[in-house]
Amino acid sequence: MVRERLVCVLLVAATALTFSVVVRFDFVRFDDTKYVTKNPHVKAGLSAAGLRWAFGSTVASNWHPLTWLSHMLDVQLYGMGPAGHHLTNLLLHMLNSVLLFLIFRAMTSTIWPSALVAALFALHPIHVESVAWVAERKDLLSTLLGLVSIAAYVRYARRGGWWRYLLCALWLALGLMAKPMLVTLPLVFMLLDAWPLERLRGEPARWRKLGIEKLPLLAVSVAASVVTYLVQQAGGAMAEIAQIPLKLRLANAVVSYMRYVGKMFWPHPLSMFYTHPNLPGGTPWSDLEVIGAALCLLGITVLVVLARRPYARVGWLWYLGTLVPVIGVIQVGGQAIADRYTYLPLIGLFIVVAWAGRDLAARFRQRGWLRPGLAIVAVVVLVACAAAARAQAWTWKDSLTLLSHSLAAAPRSPTLHNNLGNELASRGQVEAAVDHYEQVLEIVPDLIETRYNLGIMLVRANRFDEAIEHLRQVVNRGAAHVITPHNLATAHHHLGIALGHQGRRVDALAHFEQAASRRADWPEPMNAAAWILATHPDPAVRRPQKAVIYAERAEQLTHHVDPVILDTLAAAYAAAGHFDLAAATAQRALELTKGREADGLAQRIGLHLKRYRQGRPVLELQ
Repeated sequence: MVRERLVCVLLVAATALTFSVVVRFDFVRFDDTKYVTKNPHVKAGLSAAGLRWAFGSTVASNWHPLTWLSHMLDVQLYGMGPAGHHLTNLLLHMLNSVLLFLIFRAMTSTIWPSALVAALFALHPIHVESVAWVAERKDLLSTLLGLVSIAAYVRYARRGGWWRYLLCALWLALGLMAKPMLVTLPLVFMLLDAWPLERLRGEPARWRKLGIEKLPLLAVSVAASVVTYLVQQAGGAMAEIAQIPLKLRLANAVVSYMRYVGKMFWPHPLSMFYTHPNLPGGTPWSDLEVIGAALCLLGITVLVVLARRPYARVGWLWYLGTLVPVIGVIQVGGQAIADRYTYLPLIGLFIVVAWAGRDLAARFRQRGWLRPGLAIVAVVVLVACAAAARAQAWTWKDSLTLLSHSLAAAPRSPTLHNNLGNELASRGQVEAAVDHYEQVLEIVPDLIETRYNLGIMLVRANRFDEAIEHLRQVVNRGAAHVITPHNLATAHHHLGIALGHQGRRVDALAHFEQAASRRADWPEPMNAAAWILATHPDPAVRRPQKAVIYAERAEQLTHHVDPVILDTLAAAYAAAGHFDLAAATAQRALELTKGREADGLAQRIGLHLKRYRQGRPVLELQ
């Protein structure tokens, strides 16, 4: 027991040393907004209403109520600061690593190979994504529940008892309610029956009996698969299936199996998004690459099946089987592979490595120098994994760092360019954001939402001619594309701003009014339309009464304290001939400009006030 406890302590210490930096990190814009920061149900913490929502929600194109409840619990415990949410992820990863060791120690009665499997699992850099990304809580939680289900199955396999079987099924069901990745876990139980539990020895009837034994567990998995399929289809997460023929999806699946093996041995470069080779920005696999990957896959499979090492068969088939739900035959999202998908499957390859090392040490038992040498190699590999994982973890410290690093690994990813543009825009780095949006449109010219973002940024950069070109396409084509009414209103408003800066105020007016009609709660386009309707020099354009309606509504929405809108309202009153009311309104606006003398607003309102007292409206020159 002393050695087991020592291994557990070392696993926890090494994992903490490697990943403790994550508690300093921020949330990232990529999905953390859906799961935590902009999810009102999660932000409200645990409640009866939240419980009902969690079990009825299909947000993020998934049904995983336990994951939602874990995020709500974090909010209840830590509030909305990111440190606590990251800490929970870290603790779950530690727990998974220790539990993995204890399970294999119990199944195999060996310490050091079991410890090596757990250590590789704990420290491998490809697992950084699951630990450092708050939105990937579902990986950690479902794996924890899956490992508990395996532990329950081991107890059932050795001691029997229907209630132990029910416990195994219950933990499996709970794991599936955290993430449906566990749908192939009943097949893992069958592999464990072969090794190390050795339940498949004997007459063929034994095989049938153990197969029948798994049917209720398979039924649970099938039910979860059906629910997942329906939810993802309804949520639009499977839209890429129509774009990628089955033949190409199968080809990518074959290559992906070998890519994951490669990343296990050489985890560089790592990215949070790898564009599918058959989607914009991707490079299609050549026939030679697909055939080569298929031959490697087939060759390895034949070798492990023919080998006299049961752990090799079990480990390899564990890897192949647990990747099936996310290998891309049924394509969900635009990625070719994802680091997070390896969290559970790579355990199979770690099994092969650990027990192959044990066999190698046993073969050269007589050469006393070799066994310490193998131990030193294992330690060096683990230290290298930990160092690489810690370095990779730092790339998740905030959205800008993460997206910049990922883009270096996937330089033609429109998804990464678009998200990096959004992040830069939020930080006020307008020209840099424009550059990334333009790169997206070079790859995917028809991406209307990126064109919308680019148009907005070009207005902010005072590049009005270019802005008009892009925003016109948005307002003309937006209704036929996936773009929200909110964004159509914003596009009209910014197109009006750009046209106004070019002196095309009548054209600008039309777009301001379009924006106001699409968003009845947005004062800015109402104010802009009111100003033109009140101050245009052409009496055929001026419509004072309508200007008053727009300006009064904008004033109400800003709670009567915005001097710019009050200035517009005063101009509207003056245009309608109500000069006393205009002067009183302008006086209120002037009083609200205290502290804003530097921007010239007070001087401008003062000049307008003087005109109203003289009985003259404000008319702007063309």
